[in-house]
Amino acid sequence: AAALAPDGTLYLGVFAEPTIYALRPDGSIKWTTTAGSSGFTAAPAVAADGTIYFKQNEGALRAFNPDGTEQWSYTVSGGEGSYGGVAVGADGTLYYPANDGAIHAISPTGERRWIYQPKREDGTIDGSEIYTSPAIDAQGNLYASTLNGTVFSVTPSGAERWLFHTPEAGENVSSSLALGEGRAYFASYGGFLYALDQTDGSQIWRSSIEAQARASSPAIAADGSIIVGSYANKLFHFKRDGELIRRWSAGNWFRSSPVIADGRAYVGNGDGRVYAF
Repeated sequence: AAALAPDGTLYLGVFAEPTIYALRPDGSIKWTTTAGSSGFTAAPAVAADGTIYFKQNEGALRAFNPDGTEQWSYTVSGGEGSYGGVAVGADGTLYYPANDGAIHAISPTGERRWIYQPKREDGTIDGSEIYTSPAIDAQGNLYASTLNGTVFSVTPSGAERWLFHTPEAGENVSSSLALGEGRAYFASYGGFLYALDQTDGSQIWRSSIEAQARASSPAIAADGSIIVGSYANKLFHFKRDGELIRRWSAGNWFRSSPVIADGRAYVGNGDGRVYAF
């Protein structure tokens, strides 16, 4: 995925090689550069000051100026590189799902502030890596999940607020959490859409999406309803209370996340098409 800056520049890193592109609004190349030795596994993030942050498969988080010069890098070894992207807090703090399965809080100048390591129900470290991009609420609290289904929230200082563990065996999570009206929504490999209370992590409801959801994160409409896709080759639309409104079928699975604009949901499908519902 790419990131769009306020001036219209589009930034993206190549998955198969260590190359970064900055594209003008007309598609022409503004600049390109290489860094490190591996490709880029997640969408970049653009901070308010224009700095662009790229996550690399080898475990490096790299900061670049808008002109393509590199500011600094922060490397965590281990793991194989998840596609959970970095999130930028209101004060510029970076929340990095690193290759060691932890969230690293990093200053805008590249210094580590704290590390949070999620734990399983038995209290042992959940090192399954974090494939979700952290969501941040108005108070600066973070929400994310490990691949094994340890959903968690921490404060801006890294203190644990709550943990929720998906109840089904093998119920992994790579769906980033969507926040709305005091709730946190995510979908699972177990074939469910969950609604949790943002305050304490308690389950409010879960509803079937008929098959696993991989990487498809929920989108919340203006009326509070939720849209998410699954490997059932369907896009689902739920009311805020978890009641199914309708489902749309397509030619293949939905692995991308829907975007809502002007009363329509836009989403890519495994058949190579983009659908508007």
